[in-house]
Amino acid sequence: MGYGPGMHPTTAIDTILDRSVVLGYSRIGPALRRHWWPPDPPPGSMAGRRVLVAGVASPLGAAIAAGLSRLGADVATDPAEPMDRLDALIHASGGQGDAAAILEPHRLTDRLREPLARAGGIVTFVCSTTDARYARMQATLAQLWADRLRDDGVEVVSVHPGWVDGDGVAAPLMRSARQGADTVVWLVATRPAAGSGQFWHDRRPRSTAYGLTRPPDADQRRQFWDHVAQATGTAPWDTTADTVREFDFAFEPSYRLPALLFGVTPATAQVWLDADELHVRFGPWRLRTPRANIADWTETGDFSFVKTAGPAHLSLADHGVTFATNSERAVCVSFHRPVPAIEPTGRLRHPGATITVADPQAFVAALESTSGRAG
Repeated sequence: MGYGPGMHPTTAIDTILDRSVVLGYSRIGPALRRHWWPPDPPPGSMAGRRVLVAGVASPLGAAIAAGLSRLGADVATDPAEPMDRLDALIHASGGQGDAAAILEPHRLTDRLREPLARAGGIVTFVCSTTDARYARMQATLAQLWADRLRDDGVEVVSVHPGWVDGDGVAAPLMRSARQGADTVVWLVATRPAAGSGQFWHDRRPRSTAYGLTRPPDADQRRQFWDHVAQATGTAPWDTTADTVREFDFAFEPSYRLPALLFGVTPATAQVWLDADELHVRFGPWRLRTPRANIADWTETGDFSFVKTAGPAHLSLADHGVTFATNSERAVCVSFHRPVPAIEPTGRLRHPGATITVADPQAFVAALESTSGRAG
């Protein structure tokens, strides 16, 4: 694959806003990002679709329900109401940061699994709790439910609404409840092709780890699920289906600083592979595709530093995407159907991806084993 720069100017600005936190999560974020983010859902786009918003007692939950109603959705607000078919379940209760922000959404998702599966629905965890620890737990729980419900055809995502003035206390940087609800409403109405398990903010997938923070590993995630399951009287994690392999990136010293400038660090760059899906995280960039969409793979290397260092790069020759943290070794994966990755709308798609995993041979072996193909 050829290699060209992949950071559009608006993507660079968006990343700066995200890393600054104050600019990205305050009302400044949507005021700037609205000039380049994806289009609004068309009027009537939710007509005939059934939605449950849990947490309408909060201003944010009420704004989400109102936004979906304006688009024509049939919005329910009582979690106890019987549901035969459910197109979307939105956990918007938020809270001050306590166990209820984790346990109640888990219990409700478990109870409504069948109605969601009948509709091929979407579950959205709104990470609006004021305690950052619980917000991270909500995002982790959403990722675990994404794995759990993949075979049911149900998508699961989490959304950070930004700093929302949910208590009626005016503050110059706080977003209105309607601004906080925007991405939730947009996601449910448009269902962008970014893949289940994503963490969203201002209509774009984001990383759940910054700086030296590393997300929980597979064992920690299973333990978290089992703890929540025990507290809610629901089923423990099914270890017989747990075959996810995780691969780190190999960081060459000269690549570290350029990568850091774009939010790419050892804590925010991983690859996951199982029999169902390939998932690449590279700082703010994501690539997710079904395992069946992988057509072929080959080991490669000897890259130009200028053409590969820093952000994800786009090939000007074939539109392939490169996630590089060294110049020496990588695996180039090609797809039957091009996939989105490098820009947030998903309009630009890539026929292949070059990935500088730390152990290319082990990654190739995992690709072979999940395909049933001998090397």
